[in-house]
Amino acid sequence: MELANVAVTEGGGDTSWIKDPQVRSKVDMVIKTLGSLTGPDETVDGETMQFILEAIGMDEQMLKQLQNSSTSFSDVRESLRIMDEQPNRLHHAIETAMHNIDPDMSYKHFAEAVALMLEDGYGQHNYKPFIDHLRKLLNT
Repeated sequence: MELANVAVTEGGGDTSWIKDPQVRSKVDMVIKTLGSLTGPDETVDGETMQFILEAIGMDEQMLKQLQNSSTSFSDVRESLRIMDEQPNRLHHAIETAMHNIDPDMSYKHFAEAVALMLEDGYGQHNYKPFIDHLRKLLNT
């Protein structure tokens, strides 16, 4: 994305502060930094953006912005419902596959399979967040 093509939006809130050249320069630097975290066909994933928003204390503000945007809240709620179902659906699919392959699969083989999935589909930038989240879920 070329920074010169990023539009300053009007309406939906006062964005006039971004017209200040010093502020705009800082915003452009943030956009450029976020862009450098990705490859040519990738974008920063949702979990990373959530982490960033929480780290700077803007997660509640972003939620309010989403609620006030042109996207209806019911659309957002439906998307969240589907996302909440994904872990359960994936759990069932993995459990079925493991049972079909080897009902007594060792934890080592399971870990190797998960590592292959991470390597093939998620990229190194997600290893640490994945392991951190897994530890959080397992309370370790």
